[in-house]
Amino acid sequence: MIGQCFIIFFITGGLALFARAIPELAEMLSNKKKYAGKYRLENGKKFVLVCGHITFTSMENFLKDFLHEDRVSSDSFYDADVLIVDKKHSVDFEFQALLKRHFTRVKFFDATVMDPVDLERVKLKRCAAVLILANKDAIDPDGEDASNIMRVISIKNYHSEAKIIVQLLQYHNKMHLMNIPAWNNNTDEAVCIAELKLGLIAESCLNPGFSTMIANIFAMRSDTEGSPSGSVWLKEYLRGASLEMYTETLSNYFVHDLKNFSEAARFCLVELDILLFAIEVCEENGQRRLAINPDRTSKYYRIAKRTRGFFLAGSSEEASRARYYCRHCHHEQQPEAIRKCIHYRIEDTSSGVKARREMSRPRSESITTSQYPPIQYAVKPFCFDTTGMFYWCPTLTIEQQTIDIRVKCELSHHVICCIFAEESSPVIGLRSFVMPLRASNFDEHELKPIVFIGNSIFLRKEWRHICNFPKVYVVDGSPNDRATLRATNIHLCDMCVILSSSASHHDQRQDRYLTDKAAILCSLNIKAMSFDTECTTTDRRSGISIPLITELKNDTNVVFLDQDDDDDPNIDLYMTQPFACGTSFAISVLDSLMSATYFNENALTILRALITGGATPELEKILAEGAGMTQGSNSKEVLNNRRRPRVVLLPVENLIIADTTNTQQNSSIMMDTFWDDNPTYGDLFVNLLIHRDWLCLGLYRRHDNSSTGPISQSNKRVVICSPPRTFPLLKTDLIYVIQQFQPRYNPSLNIESEPIKPIDDNKQSNIVPEALNTVIHMPYTVTTKITPITDDISVNDNDTI
Repeated sequence: MIGQCFIIFFITGGLALFARAIPELAEMLSNKKKYAGKYRLENGKKFVLVCGHITFTSMENFLKDFLHEDRVSSDSFYDADVLIVDKKHSVDFEFQALLKRHFTRVKFFDATVMDPVDLERVKLKRCAAVLILANKDAIDPDGEDASNIMRVISIKNYHSEAKIIVQLLQYHNKMHLMNIPAWNNNTDEAVCIAELKLGLIAESCLNPGFSTMIANIFAMRSDTEGSPSGSVWLKEYLRGASLEMYTETLSNYFVHDLKNFSEAARFCLVELDILLFAIEVCEENGQRRLAINPDRTSKYYRIAKRTRGFFLAGSSEEASRARYYCRHCHHEQQPEAIRKCIHYRIEDTSSGVKARREMSRPRSESITTSQYPPIQYAVKPFCFDTTGMFYWCPTLTIEQQTIDIRVKCELSHHVICCIFAEESSPVIGLRSFVMPLRASNFDEHELKPIVFIGNSIFLRKEWRHICNFPKVYVVDGSPNDRATLRATNIHLCDMCVILSSSASHHDQRQDRYLTDKAAILCSLNIKAMSFDTECTTTDRRSGISIPLITELKNDTNVVFLDQDDDDDPNIDLYMTQPFACGTSFAISVLDSLMSATYFNENALTILRALITGGATPELEKILAEGAGMTQGSNSKEVLNNRRRPRVVLLPVENLIIADTTNTQQNSSIMMDTFWDDNPTYGDLFVNLLIHRDWLCLGLYRRHDNSSTGPISQSNKRVVICSPPRTFPLLKTDLIYVIQQFQPRYNPSLNIESEPIKPIDDNKQSNIVPEALNTVIHMPYTVTTKITPITDDISVNDNDTI
């Protein structure tokens, strides 16, 4: 009896185990892999291919931004599947869990883009775009770029019309993409990590906190309600961090009633609660031009039909208010209630083949240099390059520009860049760091001297790319050496940048948390320094008051930078104090640019215009030849290229004074008349826009949020991007402004701008929202604070350290 029961249970268990193994046996017998099938394309469904450096971390960051909930729109363009293509021997459990989490939108295929058979399986010819990711921690950056360029060649060889967005680590490797016959500059994009990273850091040297603002704008963030600590500064910061850039076609109300950009930007902030900062104009020949905050001297100042606007908004639904607004239906409605009405008519904004949007140029761009002889003026030690976008000087040797730390030098208002690199380390592309600081849309006295501290042999490899920029100096030494830092007058610098060390074979084998050890130790070393003997004032007696920007490879290491903050170690990087204050920068914030470039074809164009100092495709072709930057002529055509937008950070207290005649401009009584009425951000925004054509982007506010009483010992400030128009202003606030640079020459040059046609008042609409009339309740005049002249280095041979 017992034996029979045992046999029954044994047979039953065996059958159960065999039944569970049937699917695995069937898969083994059919010799078919789990991820080796073909993609079944649904009619009307868009999808993108993602290949290159495929890991759990890289794909988690990419999908978090690409599939963000804010990308909700009636347009099917935002509803695209993601096909991950990679040749893996095995898929780990973390990656499988990621695929199951997004199983409705994400598919994985065990394939390679180097094989035409695999490209046929994933329907490459039907995909909307191919996104190629790079390994930002690669030991050999040039080898990593070469691998991605080979992927581009394979894809273009299979389908020449495929749209490709590729990540590159080194700026100089862009030239290899230009050698590909099928590479299309109008549709394909190359996202250079080194160029954008160093450009953002350099722009933050001029405008502290700007890298944080740009990183948040081009990433998809959610407005987190409240915070664990309930801090006021965190709520204000997160509201601005949740804004993203969207593109919408302007409604007919902007064309017929508002007419110009200043009126349109004012209307968007006051009535629609969104920020309009740039427009895209379609010219008669079909060419589309991109203009960032065009002023009244620009031919793109007037709003024309089929004009597209670039907005900062919390979601695509908020940005669509500019497309649907109708003066008949939405005049008295709240912004949240603006929807498509019966008067809305979809206009076809396409004109054949889409062309790459180019930045607007001054009116004289069509004038040839042969019509106007070079302008003679006083000889200076440096001039401009062939494009007129950057300052240029004759080639200087590294020995001429090396500072001897044994000799005391007088150096102030300069930028110090600490580089941790060995002799065998690959170049990091310091030219991308210098170019924004030597842009021609700054006056000569505004150029800050740049001092690089690091290994002289490594800096010599970089020198041939930066030897034609003025006021660039080198110090051979360790950034952790306090004597070297004191010799460069670090307590008098405007900004100190600490670049994290490059990855090495030894770093690959150690704990990933230790990759930033050199940068963190250098930051803590500077903060612990004391300058009682060097300083004559109390401003910079301690190292903690020195403005710093520290680059990090690992996001979690941000908790080691500020010992006095109360950040939770488990929160995201963008919610930490160092990142919100603009004192830290992580390379991971650039991951969102791949998604932003796919969803908005002008994203990289706008980003480069704001942070690279004016790098153009023409300049990239010149640099691709390897000869470097060359001297340009001083013709009107070249000099007129200096007139382009720039971002400046100005103190609010010195911007607006009361328009009175019985008092002097510097009187504090005039300032009191403005602050007594409790001005708001909207008041300042509209005043600057009307009087100066300056567009406000946001505020840089003190962390302690104190408007009265003694100044706090902490000099921390928090970036607040595009606050609401009712947001109260404080006297201690700094404001980010986009302004058109107007160069001054001695002797003055007769460079004429295009006159603006008078507006026909009879065609103006009688329906004007009341809010537009009530915002400016006092007459104010805008004044500009002149930047003090920056003195260059003067060495006293008799003074030694």
